[in-house]
Amino acid sequence: MYTVRVAAIFTFLLNFAFGEMYFITGSPTPKYNQSFGSSLFQVGEEGSVRLVQKLVEETDGTDWISISYDVRKAVLATRGSPQTIVVVDLDTATISKICPTPRIHDMSLTYQWIADIPRQGPHYIQFLARDINNTVFRGMSLNRNTSCEDSFSIRPHEDVRFITTHGRTGAADFGGLDGQYIWVGRDGGLSTKLSSHAIPLEYRLSADLSDMENPSFWMVVNNRVVFAVIATDVEPSTREVRRRHLISCLKTTSRCQSIPVLKDSLAWARGFENYIAVTETRSRRGLPGERSAGASEWRKIDSRMGPSIESRMNNFAYLFPGRLHLFNAETGQLHTITTNQGDSEILLVENGSVYYRASDRLYKAQITPDGITGTRLLVQTDVIRDAHWAFTKK
Repeated sequence: MYTVRVAAIFTFLLNFAFGEMYFITGSPTPKYNQSFGSSLFQVGEEGSVRLVQKLVEETDGTDWISISYDVRKAVLATRGSPQTIVVVDLDTATISKICPTPRIHDMSLTYQWIADIPRQGPHYIQFLARDINNTVFRGMSLNRNTSCEDSFSIRPHEDVRFITTHGRTGAADFGGLDGQYIWVGRDGGLSTKLSSHAIPLEYRLSADLSDMENPSFWMVVNNRVVFAVIATDVEPSTREVRRRHLISCLKTTSRCQSIPVLKDSLAWARGFENYIAVTETRSRRGLPGERSAGASEWRKIDSRMGPSIESRMNNFAYLFPGRLHLFNAETGQLHTITTNQGDSEILLVENGSVYYRASDRLYKAQITPDGITGTRLLVQTDVIRDAHWAFTKK
């Protein structure tokens, strides 16, 4: 009787923990004249998926979506003017705040981020510009107890030092993009230049990592553990990429390294604590007619929450061979998950487990020193195709 009771309690705890996983669907479309809705779903036991709450209507659509596991928030910015900002609290899996953004005349929105500002807490940040000499850094407090009217303020440009970036989600261009261009000085020091003056960051790259003829650097991940940039060397006359690699810096040791194997791959990278997840890609140039892996499974029409996957994949400049890489910035280990599906991505890394999506299927596997093991299918349903952000309640 005791054994049966313990087994029942254990099963209940497993189901409860499993039922606390959530994902957010949607496809931001800043470049397209399309609008897709976004919703919050809960993954339950026995392969069930439950709609928790609609976050953004299809008629509104989203311009930007990102997540920060440091501040435990996801933020969605709608299309159109004025934007409406929707804040999801990861600890309660509920909308904690919805605020329309006040309009600033003749200013265009250039960048947007989540920031964790010392002594003032988490903010949604907008960089608005008329030209290089007329810029505004505006913040919105994500504190649920602060009214929308009192949430917005003009921030000092130096607050850019506190932005958190999650990276690039999805495949092709139907996910989200979160990051920032940065500059590397002759001494390897990094800075951002959002206005007429540079703002130094606290990181530095060694000469072997930053030595390029015509370099550009994109900060793709910035959380409390890891800082990562994509370094690209471009031929000015032809705009051809001569060299590209992903550099990861561990903040506890200030040690930076180029992630192995992926030096020549355009890195669809995103951060989860000390892990960098990368969706492998390669240029379509010189490969006419070649398609990304798993084309037979792609959705051929638009849905309420995302575009035709077939259309976006076939018209994109890069191919996706269906390989996902997971790099541990603390140990230097690199693991590979082969999905044989171009429409795949790592959604969450937490407590020694990796959750990833391949087409309409959600998988969970264990991360060990010897590789990724114990893979099991959690859910197969059509809404998984549009899941690009995931979290568990704490």
